[in-house]
Amino acid sequence: MAGGTGWRTALATAVPAVDETAGRVIVPVVGGAGILPEVTTRLAAAGLHVESLALRRPTLEEAFLAYTGPPAEPARTAADTRSTP
Repeated sequence: MAGGTGWRTALATAVPAVDETAGRVIVPVVGGAGILPEVTTRLAAAGLHVESLALRRPTLEEAFLAYTGPPAEPARTAADTRSTP
């Protein structure tokens, strides 16, 4: 991606999710609509062309995972480790 990552320094609260097929980058931030002017200024300064910019609230699942972390791997039982003939 052109422009490097300087545009997101101190704005992103997590690693951005990139969907190259859709041409979309999702960047979690704190600050609501008040942060949009700073985002647009940094994107322009980095020379990045933006077709559209949107703000949305996190889903309940995203908020839950932000507080609890990713799901743990299921515990393995003796039955899981036995080989089948």
